Order: sequence, then C-alpha cells, then structure tokens
Amino acid sequence: MKVRLIYAGIALFLFVSCSTVSNTARINTKTIEQKNDNQISMQFLGNDNCCIEMKDCEGVWNHENKTIYMTGLIADSDCLDTAEEISIGVQGVDLHNIKFPYVVCGEFDESGYVSWYNEEEVQRERNFCNKTGVCEYQGNVKKDKIKLTLTGFENNVLYGSFEGRIFLKGTGKLKFVKTSEYKDISNGTFSVNLTNEQFKKRTNYLVNR
Repeated sequence: MKVRLIYAGIALFLFVSCSTVSNTARINTKTIEQKNDNQISMQFLGNDNCCIEMKDCEGVWNHENKTIYMTGLIADSDCLDTAEEISIGVQGVDLHNIKFPYVVCGEFDESGYVSWYNEEEVQRERNFCNKTGVCEYQGNVKKDKIKLTLTGFENNVLYGSFEGRIFLKGTGKLKFVKTSEYKDISNGTFSVNLTNEQFKKRTNYLVNR
C-alpha cells in the first residue's frame, strides 16, 4: 500500500485506539496513555463515528516564512484497517507575536488546513482519482469552515484544536472537490514539537475551491 504526502521519511507505526462505538457496533475499550507532546487526535461524527489517535508526530516550523507543517502517520485505526495520515498546516502566523488562544482566520496572508488520507476511503473513488491524480480529504479555514485554533506555544511545542468538515478533493494535476463525500471532525487536538527546519511547501496540493 502506498501512502501519499509522507514528509521527510516520517514513519509512525505505534497506534492505540480510543474508546468509541461505531455504527457497526464495534466497541474498543483500549485506553490511551496521554502524552504532553507529539500527538494528533480527532473523532469523526455521524455514520463514521470513530476515533483516530497517533503519537510521535512531527512538525516543522519556518519562522522566517511563518509556515508550520505537522503530520502523523499510522498503519491502523478504529475507523478502517488501512493506512492513514493526518496533516495540519498553517501559514502567515507569527507564533511569537500572537495572543493565545488564536483562531487562524484565513484572511490576508493567513491560511490553514486539515487533511486526512485513508487508502480505503480514497479507493472507493479510485476510477476518478486514478485518472485525475491523487485524492485526499481536505478542509481549509476559509472555504470549508474548518476551525483551527492555536491554544499555546511553549518550549517549541505547539498546542491547538480543530473541528469542521473535510471534503474529498483532487490534489493532483486536476483540482476538484466532491461535496457529496465528506467527513465531519470533532474534538480534534494536537500538541506537536516543532523543529526549525526548512518548511516543505504543500501549496500545489491545496485545493481552494
């Protein structure tokens, strides 16, 4: 199986699912040992009721360009038994000159997005996605009403929360949005250690429709 958008050799295979009940009546009572940093988690609502948890996430921060990129990769989850990746990006926000909590508004030079890649979900649209390039679920703070809040920054660890709707989007040569295919996110949180490395731009992947 091939997973897109793996940044700079990120490999994460440690996963512990959170307690949840899905529509298929699967019940998982495993508990999670909470850590103070390097975690991203979220929950899907409705028919997709399930939790996704990942640890040992990584983040890069280019202070000069005001760009932040965080990602976590897992090989299993409470949702589907296929590879997954969550990515969160913020641009145009100076972490040293904002007051927390700070909502990324998507105005002027600011932007922010949340993306989720799940191989099984994307394969359901494989005929269309294979012809157009690559697909993933994606939402940005301006077009898709994703709410992305930065709640703190201490010792290079960025804390925040996110919620809203992400849509299936084409991120290859042909950019498209399939509004009938979406996921609703709640209780999204992150606490990721940012390293001052060169930011890997993902501008070409973002679909602003």
